Amino acid sequence: MKKTVIQDSIRQVKKIYQKISVLIETADGLMSKSKWGPNGSAVVYESSATYYLPDRWLPSVLTREYRNKDSINTVLLMAILLDHDDIEEPLIIGTLMSVKEHSEEFPWTDNSDRYYWFLKKANLDAVDAVIEIDNPKDIYEKEPRDLDRISIFATPLLEITNSDQLRDKFVSKLLALTQ
Repeated sequence: MKKTVIQDSIRQVKKIYQKISVLIETADGLMSKSKWGPNGSAVVYESSATYYLPDRWLPSVLTREYRNKDSINTVLLMAILLDHDDIEEPLIIGTLMSVKEHSEEFPWTDNSDRYYWFLKKANLDAVDAVIEIDNPKDIYEKEPRDLDRISIFATPLLEITNSDQLRDKFVSKLLALTQ
C-alpha cells in the first residue's frame, strides 16, 4: 500500500501529540510532588467536530489545570500553544490565577486561547519574563468575577527536550509563582 503525503502528515501530527502526552504526564508527576494535582484528565478545549469549523478540528492549544487543596483560591495552568497567528514558535505557558473567595469554577480556565491573550495584553516582549497582572480588570473589558491576580510566563516549547529541562524551565517557575 502506498502512503500519501496526507497520511504521512497525519502520522507526524500524531507523533507530536504522543510526545506532548509524555510531557504532560511528566509535568503531572513533577507538580504532584509539590501537592499540585491535575484537575481531571482533559487537555483539549475549544475543539470542534462540526464541518463549518475546520480550524478547530485539530487542537492547536493543549491545557492542563492544577489544584492544591491547601491553596483553594489559586489554580495553576499549563497551556501548550502549538500554533497561533502571532507566535513564531510553539510555547509552553504557565499561569497562576487567584480569586478573592473560593470558587469551584475559576474564570476562564476552560478558554485556552485566553492564556495567549493575557501574554499579548501584558506586552510580553521577551519569552521567560514573568508578567504580574494584579488588577485583571485593567486589561479585560468585562469584570472577571472575583479574579484578583494573574501571573503568566512563556517558554519556547522546543527548548524542553527532557524531564530535567521541564522541571527547571517550566515546573519550578510555575510553582515559584505561588510563593
